[in-house]
Amino acid sequence: NVAAFSALITRVVERDLSLPGLATFYGPSGLGKTKSAIYGANRYRAAYVECGQYTTAKSLLVSILTELGLTRPRGTVAELIAEAIRLMAADISKPL
Repeated sequence: NVAAFSALITRVVERDLSLPGLATFYGPSGLGKTKSAIYGANRYRAAYVECGQYTTAKSLLVSILTELGLTRPRGTVAELIAEAIRLMAADISKPL
């Protein structure tokens, strides 16, 4: 799964910018998806966040913004989305 995830992230990062930059990595429990994602985050200097059963839109955005370097992100969901977009657009080669 590490090799598959590496190939996926490389394909997304190196895509033609006119193409969407979204990919999904999924599979049954216990096959190494989390380990692959952590490896990929370290290798490709990606922002790494996890979603759980109780993750809300706001808590996810706070996690993303924290990973992107903001300390203590605050604001409404709309404001947090705008800030995440701004930070991610500033470095389009950094995967999330």
